[in-house]
Amino acid sequence: MAEAGPLYLVDDDPALRSALAMRLRLAGYRVASFASGAGLLGALAEDARGCAVLDLCMPEMDGLELQRALRTRAPGVVVVLLSGDIDAGSLQCALQQGAAAVLQKPISGAALIEVLERALAQGRAISPGSG
Repeated sequence: MAEAGPLYLVDDDPALRSALAMRLRLAGYRVASFASGAGLLGALAEDARGCAVLDLCMPEMDGLELQRALRTRAPGVVVVLLSGDIDAGSLQCALQQGAAAVLQKPISGAALIEVLERALAQGRAISPGSG
């Protein structure tokens, strides 16, 4: 996990964000959490590595917009999107933009960790500047 960098968690729901961050920290991950995409982008270095776990439906900048911004700004960060309601168009768009996974909320901790491990392994293979 340390090789690939931390997890960046972005969700506008403070209770969900806090619970998910705690669950991931208890599993041994380094987690930086943000209430908005702008918050993440403001804190993220261009050479950042790791995995961004993004809520698909957020005000101002939704998960797909943030995914596009991350692809340009920090190509070493792999994206996993979470949503309570995933439509086919959003799913297709996210995957075409290179999302490692798009998951339906709620998701079990074990299933999420399995997906994050695969995403972090994928991130280790990405060199900054290649996206």
